[in-house]
Amino acid sequence: MAKNSIIVRDAEIFKNIELHQLRDYLQSTGWHLDRPFLDNATIWLKQEPQRGEFEILLPNSQHLGDYVARICEAIEILATPRFHLGMRKKILNQTAFYRG
Repeated sequence: MAKNSIIVRDAEIFKNIELHQLRDYLQSTGWHLDRPFLDNATIWLKQEPQRGEFEILLPNSQHLGDYVARICEAIEILATPRFHLGMRKKILNQTAFYRG
């Protein structure tokens, strides 16, 4: 396990993540809606220079049986060091702006 990793074992945490908030976050951080997946989800993509392409399968409803698994997977993708390193600078810059 990585030095700074966090393990969440309580599914309630993922159940409480609102879809509209996650969609807003994805849009505000450069992700784009690529296409529908069946009738139950959408595929979101983000291209990171030198890191490759990232894909998130986002459910359309919190009432789907695999909602928690899909949200957990999305959070893991957003938190991966490969993706997260590119965002860390952006987050730190935003934090510095709000402090000063």
